[in-house]
Formats: sequence, structure tokens, C-alpha cells
Amino acid sequence: KATVSVLYWHSNRVKMSLGMERALTFSYVKQLPRTTLEEVKQQEAVYDRQVLLNEPWSNYCLRIGRADRVPEEPHRDKWLTETWDEWEERKRAQPGVIDTFFSDLKRKETADAGQQKQNDEKTAEILEDMSEAEKQRKKKLLPVLHTLLLDFEEKRKTEDEEVRKQLEDEETAERNYFMKEYTLGMDLTAELWDKGIQDIELFLQEKKEAEEAAERAKEAEQSRLDAERQERETREQEEAKRAEEERIDQEKKRVQQDKDRKAAERKARVMAERDKRKSKEELAASRRDSRRRSSAKLLDQVSIKDKRREEARLLRLKRQENDMDEYLVQLRTRVDNCKTEDMLRELLGKVAPELGLLLFDCAVYIAVLDGPSLCFRYASDNCSNVLRAGKETFAIPDHPNAPTVLAIKEKETIHLKDPLKTNEEGIVRVGTKEDGGFGDFLTTPIYNSAGEVAAMLNADTVNNLNQQQTNLIESEEDCYAFDTALPAVPISPDMVTFFEAVANLLSQAYVNGMTPDVQQATSVPELFSRVTKAVSDFGPGINCYLATLTRPHGDVLTVVAQNGYTVGQEAPENFGPHNNVLTKTLSDKEAQSFNMKPAEGSYEYIENVKDAANAKCYVPEDKRNNFLYLFPVLVNFKSGLAVISVLGVEGDAQYPLKEAQIQQILDLVGQLGERRNPLLKMRMKRMYAMQCVQWCSALSGCSHVYMSLKRNVVRETKSEDMEYVAATPPQSWVVGQVLPQGEGITPSLLSGNEVKHYQDVTKEPAMKYLGDGEVNDGQLVAMPVGSLGVLFMDTVQWTQGKRNFTDADLAMVTSAASLLSTLLVEVDEGNVDEIGSEEVRLKIEDDISPSCVRFLKKVWLHTLASLNSMKKEELLEMAKYNKPPEAIPPVCAAAFIVMGKKPKVVSTWEKTRRCIKYPVLKKMAEFDPTTSKPAKAFFIRAKKMTKGLTVDYVAKKGSKPTSVFYHWTYAAVQLRYAATNLRKLQANGMLDFTEEVAEEKEETVTELNSSVGDALTEVDEDEMEEGEEGDDGEDGEEEDDS
Repeated sequence: KATVSVLYWHSNRVKMSLGMERALTFSYVKQLPRTTLEEVKQQEAVYDRQVLLNEPWSNYCLRIGRADRVPEEPHRDKWLTETWDEWEERKRAQPGVIDTFFSDLKRKETADAGQQKQNDEKTAEILEDMSEAEKQRKKKLLPVLHTLLLDFEEKRKTEDEEVRKQLEDEETAERNYFMKEYTLGMDLTAELWDKGIQDIELFLQEKKEAEEAAERAKEAEQSRLDAERQERETREQEEAKRAEEERIDQEKKRVQQDKDRKAAERKARVMAERDKRKSKEELAASRRDSRRRSSAKLLDQVSIKDKRREEARLLRLKRQENDMDEYLVQLRTRVDNCKTEDMLRELLGKVAPELGLLLFDCAVYIAVLDGPSLCFRYASDNCSNVLRAGKETFAIPDHPNAPTVLAIKEKETIHLKDPLKTNEEGIVRVGTKEDGGFGDFLTTPIYNSAGEVAAMLNADTVNNLNQQQTNLIESEEDCYAFDTALPAVPISPDMVTFFEAVANLLSQAYVNGMTPDVQQATSVPELFSRVTKAVSDFGPGINCYLATLTRPHGDVLTVVAQNGYTVGQEAPENFGPHNNVLTKTLSDKEAQSFNMKPAEGSYEYIENVKDAANAKCYVPEDKRNNFLYLFPVLVNFKSGLAVISVLGVEGDAQYPLKEAQIQQILDLVGQLGERRNPLLKMRMKRMYAMQCVQWCSALSGCSHVYMSLKRNVVRETKSEDMEYVAATPPQSWVVGQVLPQGEGITPSLLSGNEVKHYQDVTKEPAMKYLGDGEVNDGQLVAMPVGSLGVLFMDTVQWTQGKRNFTDADLAMVTSAASLLSTLLVEVDEGNVDEIGSEEVRLKIEDDISPSCVRFLKKVWLHTLASLNSMKKEELLEMAKYNKPPEAIPPVCAAAFIVMGKKPKVVSTWEKTRRCIKYPVLKKMAEFDPTTSKPAKAFFIRAKKMTKGLTVDYVAKKGSKPTSVFYHWTYAAVQLRYAATNLRKLQANGMLDFTEEVAEEKEETVTELNSSVGDALTEVDEDEMEEGEEGDDGEDGEEEDDS
């Protein structure tokens, strides 16, 4: 009995499960029996039915590939007992049901009208028969024997007729009322139906008109683009012609100016030599006259030794006059070569000793302005030991009347005649504490690029102090060592002019050395560092930072450089009173930085940040009494100028920037905007080359893939030598090496422009090996990248992995090189921020920039073209295999997992083949791998399923559709990892600081053979479970349209 009860219970549960035609929770499904195979199948059928009954509208739209219906029809209701497919079928059948209803109604009306007509005719016949019978009855009555005034029979008849007429009138009134109501209802129904039909026709008409308008707009836009391109080409030709004419005119003018300059120099040189000879002759005559007049007196008063010293002194003064002119010429050349701050400091350190040797009567020392102090950093050898140590300081506020301080305030040269003897007011001794001494003093300012005093050039002839100037005459002819110092001579007007000329040249050196040469920056980080460092050096307490937008008109600003430091460098926690804001972000749209006008030469000035409502801080609650200047960095797009970055300068509100400093910053910002695009272009080219190398290595399974490009393609040079710019990890040693023009096999490759397959590199005499050691035999595939470079794959020094190349490898390399060649030309022709204008738009392009994944986008479009050209018969042929070739199951399963299928849905070929249906091609074409769905675990699982497969293996062990699925899967995986890394770089402010957005870790050859840009080799189990159980996966099957 127990057994019978159990069986009865199971049969009831099965019957119950078969009757589950309404949406229920899955807990009911789990209660169904699973003791026999039939019950398991029955439970799975019920489970699949419940999945479809509980499926939400948005998920259904995504499943059938109609995601566009979600925003258009956001709310939909259905019966609990029907699926969305049945709901769609019911909606499609609804117009037919309505038409059937109205046709049946019309037939019923016609039948009722006929029946009513028959009833009326029958009623008339009955009444006529009744009237005839009445007449016959009356005839049979006895005749009236007497005459009365009232005929009762006629009265009864009349009364009967009145009653019947009243009843007929009431019946007619009721019938008319019901017919009126029925007519009104039918009219209303017809009106609603007509209105619905009109609305549908109006909607279809508006949709058609919108599509036609969009098509017309597209054609107009294409026409406009063609016209603009033609106009641009014409304008470029005219500009090139005009530039050539201007160059010829400039060359002619330069030649004429050189002739005029040389003629003027010759004339000036002749006049100078004539004046010099004349002055020498006059000086000699004067000296002869003076010697004649005072010869007797000198013989009495001057000893022979003093006479020789005086003659030596005069001889040295004479040489000094010539040396000053020659020194200015030499110093001008050195100033022109001073390009950096270190070179400036080195120049200042050499000028002071050189002037001390040149002007033997003068001690020369240079004081650098450092906030409220003067620091005596550089001194000649005849200065005191204290000055030569370079640590002596002078507080400016403590000595407002000192000559040097007055020279700084007035910005002029001050020359004092023997100030120690005359006790000039404000004289301060620096470098010695001894009293006494006599001689002149000179100080003249050295200016920076902003026109402000940066340093002071000082000289004096004060002697006999701390052995100053005691060695001036030891090397002179006819002089004796250890003689006492000569009496100090005054600083002559010629020497004053000479010192001022030296100060002017050193001012130019300050401009050259302290102003960053933006054009010399070789990378974007160096460019940002130079600009922010130069502005922060304007004075103490100046803070300069550069914040960039991820894209034009973006909504987040990220600080990427501050006071010479960039993201990724080790920077101090604070910059004086200012916080370190590197990598900090600002997204408050009310901030002034987001409301900058894209106009050249414009900037915003906030007098006090603490009181300004539109001043927002990167560090919360960090408002201080600072001024703030905001300078927009502009980039010229096709649509016009746009702000791409903002340069911020802040400091103490009591000391705002001067007009000359603001103008210098505007010049730097303008150069930064102009220089950014060429640097990004070179970075993009190297990045695309690396993506191409990784792509070829992954598909071919070859671990030795590398690329060389002409140096004038990736660097600002005219050299056409070949530089190796990208390589896989085992071949990374070749990156940076240069092959001189004309060497190796590269010239023949570039001239032929076709792929070459060398079976044995040791048999090629023109082959040049750049590595160390002997070359082993091996194969080499070389494909020109247009006329710009060459893509290589080889098996030289082979240890494991691919050994021989196949036709599939050659076709893949040819395709990759062609895509890269087209892309490099696009980079040269356009702005890096605007590259990419296809109809297929990836989310990462809108989130960050279309340029970062441009090569991968080209590969993706190429793959989609192959996908769209696939025929239905070719696709469905794969599903017919009972025992498919080895490559088909893992490739197809990986493709479906990338699209969100759970691994258990494609765990066997029998399950996988059910998913191979023609609508899946449309879903693959509309798939965007750069979104956040499906989860990362799906891509990791897909990558591991295709581990070890190569393009030639898939072509050999699969079919044409399998190869397309294989390329599509790898392109999707590459794009997902690239998008993930790009978003991480964007969050860290490193987007403009790297060349590899899909960089992979250096792994084994096997891993390299199966991964493109994959930095993960092991799957986190929790993440995989989350990916499998998430909403991104689908375990249902698509409806077969066959």
C-alpha cells in the first residue's frame, strides 16, 4: 500500500506539473519529482516554461535582438498563463479577430433584417385572415330587428383597434430606442476602430517621413563632407603653393639680409679698427707727452720696481679693453645654447669667476633673488671665502636703503664712487666683517622672462680685505710674487657699460633657461611637467596644476600634473601651503572650470577663492585666501575650438600675478595646446603598432612578433631609418633599436608591398640580425605596412610554440598590416580626439575617446563585415554535425559565452548546436563588448575555452563560419580588456601617459598563444559563480526561424 501511495503521489505531482500553465515561483518547480528520466525531462520542460512565463519585457527584447523596443515600449502587461512570444502572437492575431467580429455582426444584422421582414409579412397575413374570419362570423349573425343609436359591435372594434395601436406604438418606440442605442454603440466602435487605423497610418507615415528626412540629412551631410574635403584639399594646395612662394621670398630676403649684414659688419669692423688705431696713436702720443713732462719727477719719486708694476698694469688694462669685446661675443653664443635651468645655473657659476679673471681690478659676485632674501650663490676667485662658499644671504626688508635693494626696486644700475670712504647711507658689508678699504661699487639687475628682477650682478674694487684681490698681479709680466695689492682703481664708464651688457645677456639666459621649451618635449607627461614647473617657479607660494577632461565637453576634471610632477611620479605630500591634488577629480558643474569660454587668449581671474561661490576645490573644505587664475587649453576640432584641459595658478591673494607673467602663461598654454596633438599622434601610432603586434601573436600562436616604422612616422625627424617600436615580450629587446636606411631586407619589402615568406633566414644574404649570438635556422614572415614600416613574425631562436607558418597566417598578417596602414594615415590627417566616425559606435568611444581603441575597432569592423557576408546555409551547416571537427565546439561555445550564455548551456556540442541559428548573426553584429555586460567572468571563460587555438588550426580543423566566430570572439575579448584598462587609466588620471591600453603580462608561450591583452590567467571562482548566476547570462534557447 505504501508503494502504491507513493506512485499515486508521484503521478499526481506529474499531473500537477503538466497543469502549471500560470507563472509561479521556482520553489514549486523544485518540488517536482526527479526519480525517473521521464520525470527529469518533465521537470526541465516545466522549468523552461516557467522561465518564459516569468521573463520580464526588457529581457525578452534583448533576447530577440530588439533592444530598441525597451525605451519605445517601456511598460507591457501580459496574462500569467502566456509567454511574451504568445503575447506577440495574440497581438498579431488581434486585428483578424476584430475583423471577424465585425463581419459576423454585419451578417447577424442582415439575417435579423430578413427575419423581421418575414415576421411582418406573416403578421400582415394573420391579421388579414382574422379580418376575413370576423366578416364571415358577422354574416352568420341574425339580422338586426331594430335600430339603435349606438352600434356596440363597432364600438368594441374601435376600442380594440385603439388598444392594439397603443401597444404597437409602445413596441415601436421601444424597438426604435434599442435600435438607436445599438446604432450609437456600433458607430462609436467604428469610430474608435477608424481612429486607431488613422493613428497607426499617421505613425507609419511620420516614421517614414522621419526615415526619409534622416536619409536626406545623411546625404546632405555626406555632400557637405565631400565639399569640405574638396575645399580643404584645394585650400591645402593653395596654402602649400603660397607657403612655397613665401619660402622662396623669405630665402631671397635672407640672402639679401646676409649680404647687407656682412657688408655692414665689414664696414663697422673697418671703422672700429680705424678708430682703435687712432685712439691707440692718440694714447701713445699722450703718454709720450706725459712721460716727457714728468720724466724728471718720476725718476725722483718712483722706484724701478714700481715703474715696472705700473707699466704692467697699463699693459693689462689695454688687453682688458680688447678682452671685454671678445667676451661679450663668446657669452652671447653660450646664452643662445642655454636651454634648461641646469644649463643656466652652470652658466652663472662660470660667469662670475670669468669676469673676475677678465677684470683684474674687480671682485664679481651674483646674488639670486629668493623671496625676501638675496642669496649670494656665485662669486669670482678673488672674493672672500665667505662669498665663494655660496651660502651668504641678505634680508631685503632689514635693509631698505641698501644700494642693491634700491636697484631692485628702481630696476636700474647703481654705481657708487668709493662708498666706504664717503660713508654712503645704507652700505652693508657682505662676505667680510672687517672695516676699512676703499674702491667703487656697481650693481645691475638681471631680469627673468616676466620682466621681474631675478638676480643682481655686483662688482667692486674694494681691496685689502681678507686677502681680496691680492693675487691680481702675480702672473703679470715683470711683476713679483707676494707684492702688496695695488691701490683700487675706479670702475670706469666703459666697465659700467660692459657690466650692463653682461647683465642683459644673462637676462636672456634666464628667459631661455627658465622658460620651458615646449617644442622640445618628447612626450605628453614631459610637456605637462615643463609647463607646470615653469609657472610654479614664478615665485614662492605659487601653485600650478593641470586638470584634463577625458573628452571635450566632459563632466569630470582630473589633475594630471602639479608643480612639475605628473601622475605616476613620486611627489611630496604637500607643496608648501598647498595640498597635493594629483589624481584628484572635480565634477561640480557650477565650478568656473566647467564654464570657460573656448577663446584664444582668454582666462578667468578669481580675486579670493574663499569668498567666491564659483570656486570649487579638489580637496573639500580647502578654501583659502588665495587668488586663482584659470587658463583654458584649447584644441581645434572640426566643429570649432573646445576646452580639453584647464591650467590653474593660485597663490597668496595679496600678491596676484603681474600682467607680464599672465601673458607668459597665455603663451605657454597656447604652445601646450599646439604641441599636445603631435605628441598624442606619435603615442597613438606606437600604441596601434603594439595592438597590431598583440593581435597577430594571439591569432597565429607565434611568440616572436615585432614591427618597425620609419623614424619620421613616430618621431619628429626627417630620418627614414627604421625604428622597432613594438614587440611581444620574448622579442621586447628589439624595441628602440634602429636599422639604418637601406640595410637589411626592408628596402626590398617596402618597394614590393606584398607579404614575404622566408623558409630559412640563414639562406638570405641581405638578412641582418640585430640580436647577440649566432642565428639559428627558422622562418620569417614580413609584411609591409604601406610605405611606413614592416610587420615581422619569425621562428628564429625557436624553443616552443609555432614552428612553421601557413597560408592562413599570411592572410591574417596581410589583413592586420592593411588595417594598420590605413589607420596610421588617418592619424596623420586628423585630430587624435576626432578619429572614428563609423555608424557602428562602441560605448568606450563615447565614454573616453574613439582614438584609444582605433586599431581594435578596425579589426572589429572587419570581423563584422565577414559576419554580415555569411550566408544562412553556411551558418546552419555547422549545426548539422553530429561529430564536428575539433575546432568547432570550443569556438562556438566561446562565442556564445561572450554574448552572455551560461557555460552550462553550451557545456556539450548537443547543447551548443541548438544555439546555432540564423538570428544569432544579428545579435553578434549588434553586440558591444565594451559595456559592463556580460560580466568579466564570461570573457575569462571564453578565453580559456579557446586556449591553444590559432588561426591556421581553426581554418584547418574548422570551417569558414568557425573562422569568423574565432576572429569575432578574440576581437570581443581584446576590446573588453582594452575598455577595462582604459577606464582604470581614466580613473587614475593616466589616460594620456601610457601607450598600451591592452597590455598583457609576460606569460608563457602557451598563454601568449591564447590571449590578447589578457592580464588574468586564473578565474576567481566566486566571480565565475556570480557571472554564471547573474542576469547577464541566458539559458533559454532562441526560436528557430527555419
